Amino acid sequence: MSVVAPERTVEEIDTAAVGSADTAGPVTWRPRPAEGSWWQTRQHRDELTAQLLALFTVPGESRARDKTRRRGLTKLLDWLECLPGDTWQDRWLASGADGAGIEWTNLPLEGRGPVRHHHRDELCCGMLLLVCGQIIRPGYGWLLRQRQPLMLAQARTVLDADGFRRLEEEATEAAGWARSDALGKITWMVIRKGGPVSDITVGDCVELTEALQEHHFRGSAGRPLFYALLKKTGVLPAMAPERLRVLRLDGRRSIEQIVDGYGIACGPVRDLLVEYLTERSPDLDHTSLRAVARNLCRLFWRDLEVHHPGIDSLRLSPLVAQAWKERLAYIRAADGQPLRPRVNYRSELVYVRAFYQDIARTKTEIAKYSRRDAQRYEELVDIIRIGDLDSRTFQPMNLGCTIADEDRLLGERRGAVSSVP
Repeated sequence: MSVVAPERTVEEIDTAAVGSADTAGPVTWRPRPAEGSWWQTRQHRDELTAQLLALFTVPGESRARDKTRRRGLTKLLDWLECLPGDTWQDRWLASGADGAGIEWTNLPLEGRGPVRHHHRDELCCGMLLLVCGQIIRPGYGWLLRQRQPLMLAQARTVLDADGFRRLEEEATEAAGWARSDALGKITWMVIRKGGPVSDITVGDCVELTEALQEHHFRGSAGRPLFYALLKKTGVLPAMAPERLRVLRLDGRRSIEQIVDGYGIACGPVRDLLVEYLTERSPDLDHTSLRAVARNLCRLFWRDLEVHHPGIDSLRLSPLVAQAWKERLAYIRAADGQPLRPRVNYRSELVYVRAFYQDIARTKTEIAKYSRRDAQRYEELVDIIRIGDLDSRTFQPMNLGCTIADEDRLLGERRGAVSSVP
């Protein structure tokens, strides 16, 4: 039994690429839009229950796993039925669970007395049925925060067993961890978008990579085996680039576009960041440059603007700087709630420290040539101590930053850059 939708037509596949040889710009690959409604999510409760139990349990057997799945499915459907919406997907989104990440089980258990571990296990087992049966399609923010390899493996067997079998055969020579990573990424796309593996587009691959980066899976985002498998097995069209990296390079944005993408409100600080990144760009590859921009624009300055509306100076009081460091110490959800400690917390602080030091040095140098520019920098910058960021407290090779940044830190230890007072 299969739960996938019919395959797309040739016309639908052609719309995945926007642009051609007749257009002025390069081809732009766009992802398939997330559907608002599909046949599985519109099913009546009795119908979908019978279908899911037939797929994921063995009738007549009293296996503990099957009992847990039945109880979990019943509890989830009872909870979702009380929520507004015309489909099960509508009710899922209305519940707020899609944005709750690993804490989603708190919502159906709210107000139900003492919560035991097996209560959450039952809900997770029931959720496996709803996701693998395509009753609901969670967003990438939810999918990437789950630790359920069984869900991914089960999805592959019921959503498109033949398609995933071909991918596995193609990946036999890859290392086990790399093969698992690639199949996991492809499974996420099938779960999120629906349809068989053959429906995946180049735009879907780009969208997933951006989601991995957004949700702090930057290491995983740089593993392109999943794209290579899709390309080699003919899932992606012949005109698609051979490597995912080519897509990211073709879509390279200017420094102004990168900075503006973070929505910085203060014009002078925005201009300063553009000038700073432009100055550093000759020494960095584009990926490293975007990493520095993400840190300074999003994690540092934009965070300050969100928590201190109207801020227009880099002069930060000790209280403001300390509060920012405390926020930075944790990976946070969209609503600001901490999810887990940030493992590269100290290296992220070093980017900001280097930024202040570079601005101080630049201000001193340009004062010799341009009085107007020196005054503008003086209005924006007052060198401050960013907490305990003495370069002697850590070894630069353990910071996880780029080679250019390691060289910078080594230079600091040799006295090449004056220390923050």
